[in-house]
Amino acid sequence: MENYCNRCPTGLRGICCWYSMYDGTDNFVVQPCEYLSKKTKRCKDYKNRFKINPNCLTVEQALIEGALPLGCPYVMKSDVIPIRPNKTVNIKKMEMIKNGNEEGRFRISDGIEWIKGIASKT
Repeated sequence: MENYCNRCPTGLRGICCWYSMYDGTDNFVVQPCEYLSKKTKRCKDYKNRFKINPNCLTVEQALIEGALPLGCPYVMKSDVIPIRPNKTVNIKKMEMIKNGNEEGRFRISDGIEWIKGIASKT
């Protein structure tokens, strides 16, 4: 299935390697994978990614979890409906976090409103 990959334009590259954690309040903490290169926005050890990071997702898992950007060829060619919309929120957060920042915060309600806006356009 990896033959669809177009190596993402620079603005989207690595976006699927960010994850969010609920911190027990009304916030998610959003961080990149420790193996994501800040410079290239690619995995530092792509070949061994599943061995070194048990949280790294296969393409199939990423589709189901909604971890890929909306413009990704896998998403565009798939009929999978993601089960976790908060990964879509990560796209908004990635737009807000400038290069070099390692983490950020946003309120759940902000992300939900953004998702509703996207859903109303489709």
